[in-house]
Amino acid sequence: MFAGPSTGLGRQPSAVLCRCRATPRSHPPTPGRGLLGRSGEPTVGAILLFAPKPQVWFPESTVRVLRYRGRERGSGPRQQLLADRRIDRPIPHQFAAAREQIRELLPSRRALVRSGRFENVGLIPEDAWLEGLVNAVVHRSYSISGDHTRVEIFDDRIEIESPGRFPGLADPSDPLHVTRFARNTDRSSVLGSGLWPGTRRGHSADVRGNAAGRS
Repeated sequence: MFAGPSTGLGRQPSAVLCRCRATPRSHPPTPGRGLLGRSGEPTVGAILLFAPKPQVWFPESTVRVLRYRGRERGSGPRQQLLADRRIDRPIPHQFAAAREQIRELLPSRRALVRSGRFENVGLIPEDAWLEGLVNAVVHRSYSISGDHTRVEIFDDRIEIESPGRFPGLADPSDPLHVTRFARNTDRSSVLGSGLWPGTRRGHSADVRGNAAGRS
């Protein structure tokens, strides 16, 4: 548990609750969601979701979006890195900011869209990489410090890496038949409840977690 003014949440639970968007179907964060301790102090999940700068407490909670030229990273003088964007602040902000950065850096092609116009369209469907991004951020393990969630964009693919070990029940040697296991249910529950505009849809396909991803 963490508390105190340095979290940016203040000393009262109301400082956490007032950041939520009230909706008819949603409920404010409660101890049952794992966001408040027994004494009302914010938990790790609350800090990552609501604190203005969670990275003060958890430096590894940064999301990095990297763009490489070509199909390989390269190294030393041959490194192909074109862009390295670091995204801090709480998880909902990271989703929105990372989404925009990926859209900007993703290789695209001209295609006819539903509006009847030719526009630039990403080579990789947004639904696919957005689900990967959400799972990597929400369900990541903090068992290993010193590394960040990475989104690496190449000319022909996107690689999304979430540091840390697989959940205990997951066997990575057989990813197609991996045991379903939810990690960080406090964060996934809040984001899936629609407390922020747009996060529910962005959190769509597997809000409860899928251990088949490196999360």
